[in-house]
Amino acid sequence: FTLSCGSLMMQQCAAARRPAVAWLRAALVDVAHSRCSSMVTAAGFEPGQGPSLGPNISKSAEPVPRSKPSALKSAEPPAPSPLLAVRATAESEQIAPGTPYAKELRLLTHVLRNATAGDPLSVCEQIERFGEDVLQHSGQWLKVAGAQKATVLAAALHDVPRGGSVLEIGCYCGYSAIRMAMALPGARIVTLEVDPAHVVIARNMVAFAGLAHMIDVWTGHSKDLLSRLPDRYGGVDKFKLCAVFMDQRGTRYDDDLAVIERLGLLLPEAVVIADNVLKPGSPLFLWRLQRGPTYDTHIVTVREFAMPSEDWMSVSILRLPLDGTGLDQVVGEQEEDDEDYEEHRCNALLGSASGPADLVQLQWESDRIRAQATRAGQGVSFAQWSSFADQMRTRMAPFGIAATIDAMDLQEGRLLFPRPLPPPGAMRAARLRARHRGDNCADTEGIEAVG
Repeated sequence: FTLSCGSLMMQQCAAARRPAVAWLRAALVDVAHSRCSSMVTAAGFEPGQGPSLGPNISKSAEPVPRSKPSALKSAEPPAPSPLLAVRATAESEQIAPGTPYAKELRLLTHVLRNATAGDPLSVCEQIERFGEDVLQHSGQWLKVAGAQKATVLAAALHDVPRGGSVLEIGCYCGYSAIRMAMALPGARIVTLEVDPAHVVIARNMVAFAGLAHMIDVWTGHSKDLLSRLPDRYGGVDKFKLCAVFMDQRGTRYDDDLAVIERLGLLLPEAVVIADNVLKPGSPLFLWRLQRGPTYDTHIVTVREFAMPSEDWMSVSILRLPLDGTGLDQVVGEQEEDDEDYEEHRCNALLGSASGPADLVQLQWESDRIRAQATRAGQGVSFAQWSSFADQMRTRMAPFGIAATIDAMDLQEGRLLFPRPLPPPGAMRAARLRARHRGDNCADTEGIEAVG
């Protein structure tokens, strides 16, 4: 499996990426040849025997519905291959300074060395440990939705519609895909990653966790892949989404969700989750979500994983058909409470307006600091990220954009969208009334009282 991924990478990667790929292949091949026999013997297998790796992770034709136990039974994962159970040797961690993707390669070897093959929770715990115990002390950061963010992910997926797949945009090294597969046993997780080096690492993480039968990792940019995905899974009628998790560049959230909506992929009451909407930020996306009744939205304040900074995650539930059915009735009921009724009515559907100039400026600043963080030789310190998050929170507040719930409450068992759901638009109406009274927009008790 690793060799085939490496071969694909050698064809796809640019010259700058090839040293990392060569290192990955050499390290894992050396580990396999030097230790596979002893590991197989220790596992109780004779040389040349043992369970197979299982099916290719990208060949499934349609989602696995969680509502059919027989389908789940047929999708039982094969036992982990002895090859995947091999631990990385100390020599494999000797990555030369300046090696491309050194952080991600070190992460992979850490997981192979310390996690238990076939145990998804163990894999996720070791990814978090690497980010907190290894990288954080050196001032480096691992961009995964760990710790409190993992709690938000699980809470958001608590009551998603049955029978749908989950789409993730921005796989990175596979952490959140594995988390979501654990939260929704039997559901198909389809995840997109633009960087082919990250794809190789993510596929190895997924296979090592024993979830290759549940998670498909696709290589490419969302603007190229989204419109092609339904055909890969038997057409739009067979490829329906119960949840979407967006963890790519925040200024693309609008465009990508608009494509998903236009294709008609979202099931009724599907959940849309977006990470990093405060830092680096996605101000226009939040503004548009909250201005119409099509979605009910919570903005969850969280502590950034392995960084002393605040961040937000947005969690939205689809309440109205995307063809606009029922929109006039819901918006009309709030006309007396909303001084900007006509403007809200025109902007009720996502992506229909450019947004206020101040938020457009914030969007530009968000892209600028994101580019600085990824630029070689520059970067952004933890203190700078924290200061930027404070500025974003302060400057979005005048537009009614504020956190509505704390991740700590979700850790204590609180639900994001308790059933029965309030009428469509009720959460928005409560925010508007609170804003007109001059109250704090984060008054979630007032929002819930409407329902």
